[in-house]
Amino acid sequence: ENKLKKKQDKEKRRLKLFSRKGKSKTDATTQNKDDGSSDEEGQSVGESGRLFVRNLSYTTTEDDLRVLFGKYGELSEVHVSIDTITKKSKCFGFVLFLIPMDALTALSALDGKPYQGRLLQILPAQGAKKKMGDADYQSATSSFKAKQDEARRNSKSTKSC
Repeated sequence: ENKLKKKQDKEKRRLKLFSRKGKSKTDATTQNKDDGSSDEEGQSVGESGRLFVRNLSYTTTEDDLRVLFGKYGELSEVHVSIDTITKKSKCFGFVLFLIPMDALTALSALDGKPYQGRLLQILPAQGAKKKMGDADYQSATSSFKAKQDEARRNSKSTKSC
């Protein structure tokens, strides 16, 4: 009975963290002590609607996740990460809901529940990372000396006028 009460209290604290309405940005970026994750962009799952799902079976497909999470609301995007060498699942994926509050419902309903022989672990996901363009990639990979030389060339061209 005591363990059940502790588990319920832990779940209440967790849901409060995910559904911070009307709080400032600094409150929304605090760390979740239960799972050690933090949200860099200051968005809680209630604002972004994006979930990170781990401990999936190797045989789980995107369609399987669509069926599972589709019960809780309309989905915008589903992705299961695939290893490029072995062409097998990496056992984690992402789900993006059209309505962010549906993500909260799915999180509370499915986290820790068995699915295809494994216990699902669902966490709020950070926004999708943007890919670097060619100019960004070139500046990120060039050496310190090359950057100094380029800056020197640029400064000489402006002084000659």
